[in-house]
Amino acid sequence: MTPHRPSRALKFLQFLVQKRIIRRGQSWILKIFPDSLWGGSSLLIDTEIGPICVPVSERSASCLICEGSIQETRESRLISKLVLGFKVVIDIGSHMGWYARLMANANPKLQVFAFEPDPENFSYVECNLQDTSNSKCFMSGVGETDGSGSLWKGRTCDLHSTARGKGSSIPVDIVSLDSFCKEQKLKEVDFIKCDVEGAELFVLKGAKEIFASERPPVWMLEIAETFMGEAGYSSADILSFFKESDHSYKMFTQDIDGVPVEIKNLEDRKIGNNVFFVPDCHQASFEKAGSFLQA
Repeated sequence: MTPHRPSRALKFLQFLVQKRIIRRGQSWILKIFPDSLWGGSSLLIDTEIGPICVPVSERSASCLICEGSIQETRESRLISKLVLGFKVVIDIGSHMGWYARLMANANPKLQVFAFEPDPENFSYVECNLQDTSNSKCFMSGVGETDGSGSLWKGRTCDLHSTARGKGSSIPVDIVSLDSFCKEQKLKEVDFIKCDVEGAELFVLKGAKEIFASERPPVWMLEIAETFMGEAGYSSADILSFFKESDHSYKMFTQDIDGVPVEIKNLEDRKIGNNVFFVPDCHQASFEKAGSFLQA
């Protein structure tokens, strides 16, 4: 892969989007014209966390291409503060490596492990982490047990799933978090971001030893009822899994400014589908990170 710098045409489109002259449809604009107009099929976009390589024709990358960030700006700001005092973090469903790079840059002392099973997506994760010395990436899915599985392709590359059984599929490797941590000799994990389009429960089931550890991690999980239903379970099963663990957890969503808000029920989340599950041992760290967003 050879990433290219944005062309003049793309810089003009970025200007129109950032000035809100164009508010919608930038992904359509990027797709109907040849890649060469924008600079090439893979672009190197300047962002707040450094240059990020993305495919120009992929709809899920259009926000990053035109605005220099992903849509999950609130989560990004909170996580960049949360990991400052952490040692080990894991990004499951890394997509193109945004969160892995964000965390690696936020705290150079961190160990960052990123998982992405799709070969094309993984090539972008590799590209976007190559200049970070504290990260490792693995072309694998994460699930309940080690072995092989199928990755079903979504209509955009951020919707691929090892659990939903929708669309065409490719064979992929699957690893459980417990076996991975044993292999890497990781005694503790501080934070896990998990966005796997319906496979979240299977990731949790493969992390029973992590849950039983003295200091279990903070989790950020995407709670998408439709995707979970297609995988054969519901968000109630996610909630039960945390309630049945050896530790007490609090759940947080975020308000419009990104400030964490505790919720008692998953239906009460404010904006988006991401929910933070915070064990008692990390409550103080989480509150401290949230205080930066209140300032």
